[in-house]
Amino acid sequence: FSFYAPGTIRLRFAFAQDQTNHYDSVLLPRQACQTECVPTSEGMRLESGDYAVQIDAERDSAVFSLGGHALARFCGASGSGEQKQICFERDFSGRPEHFYGLGSAGEGADFPAIDWRDSVFRLWLSDHNKHAITPLFLSTAGYGLFLNSAYDGSIAFEKALTITLRSGTLDLFFFFGPNLAQVLERFTLLTGRMALPPLSSLGITLRGQYNWTAQQLLDATDRFRK
Repeated sequence: FSFYAPGTIRLRFAFAQDQTNHYDSVLLPRQACQTECVPTSEGMRLESGDYAVQIDAERDSAVFSLGGHALARFCGASGSGEQKQICFERDFSGRPEHFYGLGSAGEGADFPAIDWRDSVFRLWLSDHNKHAITPLFLSTAGYGLFLNSAYDGSIAFEKALTITLRSGTLDLFFFFGPNLAQVLERFTLLTGRMALPPLSSLGITLRGQYNWTAQQLLDATDRFRK
């Protein structure tokens, strides 16, 4: 556990052979932030302003809090072979928690319309899951999680929130909210922000199907004009 930037905590779980096997090249440099490490009877407490994580070494758990209000609870890590897994307690805030994000993941019965609650998401491109994956999700409890890895894995939003990686370093970033706009701001501060596109690109964009004829495309644009 370490503060990577104000409001952002990094968790890394690795075996000796893959300590350097992560993707720092896609991240912006670590930002300086005032951090205190306070020993406690259970383990230690990391603090940076209103942001804190209370680490219980004996129970292998940690509670993330903002301004004294608990947002999420990390409840364990395990691994065997190359596979690694960490868990967060779902609905830790005491009310139903909902999850959004993960990019344009797919379509059909296995993919929810918006909310990933009670679903399992595979972090791998395949014929079944062939869209643009972004390993970032946001929780209505007031936090977000970003998995900095390109390895095969999964995120289960079931009784516990379980993140599994089948190889490499499990490199996770926890973003404090409390609102989702702040979570997205911290994510883009970590990965970089694109320049504002030209005004001419902000209108309606039409993409035809790959098997459209020229006439079908012209007919579609004509319908837009009408």
